[in-house]
Amino acid sequence: MQLKYHRITLSLFLGLLLLSLAACGSESPAPLSNHFQGGGISFNYPSTWKEWEKQSLGRIRNMMKSQGADVLTMVKAPDGMAVIQLVKVKNPSPFEDFFRKKKEAADHVSKKGMEIQGKKFVKYEVTVVTLSNNLKAILGNAEDSIGEKAVSYQFLVNGYEYDFNFIYKNKRAFDKYDPVNRKVIETVKFQK
Repeated sequence: MQLKYHRITLSLFLGLLLLSLAACGSESPAPLSNHFQGGGISFNYPSTWKEWEKQSLGRIRNMMKSQGADVLTMVKAPDGMAVIQLVKVKNPSPFEDFFRKKKEAADHVSKKGMEIQGKKFVKYEVTVVTLSNNLKAILGNAEDSIGEKAVSYQFLVNGYEYDFNFIYKNKRAFDKYDPVNRKVIETVKFQK
């Protein structure tokens, strides 16, 4: 449990850190015409969003590999205020055990808070959801003390955990991009 707890927190922290380093731009509504496929999963995302620079993504992949995780991709909004991060981890647990462990980690964060390199996470909640594409997921919501937010959909498919993280720089970015990302998550498909 301890390793998974640290992997979850490291994943969220890295995403939030990358948001703070991103450049500013402007966002206009864009169709979900970009497509990612790899690691047994595919999804569509807005045409104006771009994959993270290979050099930065390589460093993140190396850090996550040491935690037993593989960062499949990271995609950022044009203004750098939102990031989609997709992580894959071997996890043969039954869904009920999977949810219980996520709930324990969320309860720990919510009761005691959690500090990672100066950022204090103050809220983390999880629930089970079924998407309109009939995929069952654990929906997690996290927030740090300065208002950065992360929404994650965690799927357990074919012996792997897929963590689909949407990370927002602040409430304004959440309000702007969460409706778009709700459309993105509905395009997720898993290969057999």
